[in-house]
Amino acid sequence: QLQELRARPFTTQDQERVSAAWERVFADIDALGPNADPESPKALEIGRLAQALIHEFTRGDAALLEAAGAMNHEALHDPDLAPTMPTTLSHWSFMGRVFEELKKRGAP
Repeated sequence: QLQELRARPFTTQDQERVSAAWERVFADIDALGPNADPESPKALEIGRLAQALIHEFTRGDAALLEAAGAMNHEALHDPDLAPTMPTTLSHWSFMGRVFEELKKRGAP
């Protein structure tokens, strides 16, 4: 998997675009407030964007998705690393609920 990732063309501009998109996802989640409804139109829009970003990275590779999820999980539970992350456990908890709602509605 690592070799495949390294072989992909990914420019500085690509990194900036993807980073900005994830920052938007997290900011949009924060803007929804602490008791956001994962079924709201805005939440579903955020979820679709997050799914598109995840798919762009994993290209549908379930093993890569699992590895990336494990890496994020580990980083977010590391007391030294977590504060440097652009995301939080609450972001991913909310996105998990949104992804479940999208799945119920027939999204992949």
